[in-house]
This record gives sequence, structure tokens and C-alpha cells, in this order.
Amino acid sequence: MNKRFCPNCGAVLSRDNIFCGSCGAKIDEFGAVKSEKPTGTKRRPTGVMILAILNILGGIGGLIAGFGMMALSGDQYYLLDEEAALFGILGMLFIIIGLVDLVIGYGLWTLKRWGEDGRDYYGDNWHSMQYW
Repeated sequence: MNKRFCPNCGAVLSRDNIFCGSCGAKIDEFGAVKSEKPTGTKRRPTGVMILAILNILGGIGGLIAGFGMMALSGDQYYLLDEEAALFGILGMLFIIIGLVDLVIGYGLWTLKRWGEDGRDYYGDNWHSMQYW
């Protein structure tokens, strides 16, 4: 009688195994490991694409407005000291918001899943990780 082996970890399998007892990989009827993730290309939904474009445009606008306000804050001829300080603070705020918008827009455009549950870094045993 032929023995079956898990193609993922090499453990011995019985004929009726659907999952490997050692690594938990799903086994098809021919002994190959089935992938849990679809192998097709990622398709970006239209709504996500629109949000990504709006975030990127908002980020660019925020950076332009922020740098413009920072430039105006140094012009002592047209502005009082209080207005210059206000323009400087608002300029920094717009720059920070613009950078955050660019990062969010990039994440939406590339369909990144950040901070989901740690499986990308720790594998399937991420529940047993001790943080302290």
C-alpha cells in the first residue's frame, strides 16, 4: 500500500485525511496542498479606486496649501506677527494632513491590508505569541 505524504511538511497521511495533522494544510484527493488564497489577480473595486484618487488629490492639495501658508508666514510686509504665527501653524497642519492623505491614498490604490492580524509576520501561530 502506498503511503501518502503531505507536500507542505512531509508528514505521513492516511487515505481519508482532508487536512494534514502536523501542519494543518488542506490536502486534495491527489495529495497536493490546496491554497487557501485565490491565485487570480487583485481587482480594485471602483469605489475604492475613486477614494484612492480623491485621497491622493487631497494630499497633494494639502501639501501645496501647507507649503504656501508656510511661505506666507515668513512675509512680514503683509502679515502681522499673530497672523504669521497662525499661518505657520496652519501650514504645518496642512502638510501633516496632506502626508497622511497620500499614505491612505497609496494604501487604497495598492489594496494593502495593514495591521490585519499579524499572520503575515508570525504565521498561523500568532495567537500564541506573548507580547510581554
